[in-house]
Amino acid sequence: MGLLACLLGYGEVGLWLKKEAAKEGSWVVLENNPYKRWMDVYSGEHYQQAVKLGLDVIEARAQADPPSSLRLEEWRTVWERCTLLEKGFWDSAMANA
Repeated sequence: MGLLACLLGYGEVGLWLKKEAAKEGSWVVLENNPYKRWMDVYSGEHYQQAVKLGLDVIEARAQADPPSSLRLEEWRTVWERCTLLEKGFWDSAMANA
């Protein structure tokens, strides 16, 4: 569950940056951007397929062996903690941009 937060987060940020870069006058500029390759990878088809696969695996696992209420609460707690850490990471990066 913890890795899924990272997998999804990077995929969403990659797609968001790609969309922002396409806007006229955007502060996200691709030319001479040292992170262009990073944006290309995480917004790209291969990574987006990995995101879908990750979601499919978790959903299939939960359907095949439904978690107990206690286990589901553990997953939620892990998810919440990991997404807060991911948010903190991105907030820190943006504060220093």
